[in-house]
Amino acid sequence: MSKIVMIPIDKVVPDKEQPRKLFDVKELKSLMESILKEGVKMPLLVESNYGEDGKSFLLLDGERRYRASKAGKLTEVPCIVETGPLTFERRTQLRFNIQEQHASWTEIDKARAIYDYKKATGQTIQEIADKLNMHLPKVHTYLAACTLSVSAQQLAAERKIQFSYLTYLPRIIKSLHEIFPDRDISDIETKIIEKIANGIFKTIPDIQNFSKSIQTDSDKEIKEQFLDTPEMSYYEYIGLLHIDAKAFTVKLNKILENLNYELKNAKDKEFRIFDEQFAIFAEIVNKMSEFETVQAVEQNTDPSWGDF
Repeated sequence: MSKIVMIPIDKVVPDKEQPRKLFDVKELKSLMESILKEGVKMPLLVESNYGEDGKSFLLLDGERRYRASKAGKLTEVPCIVETGPLTFERRTQLRFNIQEQHASWTEIDKARAIYDYKKATGQTIQEIADKLNMHLPKVHTYLAACTLSVSAQQLAAERKIQFSYLTYLPRIIKSLHEIFPDRDISDIETKIIEKIANGIFKTIPDIQNFSKSIQTDSDKEIKEQFLDTPEMSYYEYIGLLHIDAKAFTVKLNKILENLNYELKNAKDKEFRIFDEQFAIFAEIVNKMSEFETVQAVEQNTDPSWGDF
């Protein structure tokens, strides 16, 4: 077990590369009161031999505890020391893996950390995925999230937007801005984030299908009405669009025919299932959810409501 040592708080240097940027003032005050009463129960993690003179300690984990201790005028804090100086890459990996264990580590915090890591190291997405032990598509999504404005990133963090929705958010913002180029993009970002946070999109297929519905500028008035009406449900929006249920049926039947052919071909030749086959499976799932939505609108029901 690592040894815990007491270090003067003025020797601890906050990390400018700290991936977490948002700290709740009320939570910090509550933590400060707890520390003044009970002390710092969980030690900070610091890197030794930091600074020009090598006598400082870089804070790697415990920013909230550090800030609360500082506000409470503590003169020293308990620390676990990681012998430094560390390379930037090692420090970033360590910091990232530590933050992964924190419940307050938001998806946007994670996106920023990965973005900063890529910017500083110049590594490819595949190299970053390998270094951080993550799947390549996830790394790509986190990097895409950083294309949002800083204010949108902060709002997404505050509203605790889940990764599954974050996957589609940058693409949706981009598509809507292409449809409405004269509108302030920050306004579009805010309205879509609030719709996600307020549950207007009840399921992942909802937001998948919404993303598809805005790939063209048809029905612009309806799309703008949905954007500007906070209480308008996704199913009201779908009901106003010019959707042909028969077209969905034709497409679905064609996909099923393709699936049947691919499975038969794989079985006859004793092939394993390749990415092409999985792509067809995924398309079936998407088309089924689209078809379910159209049917629900025609029957004036909501497929995501009712008993489970």
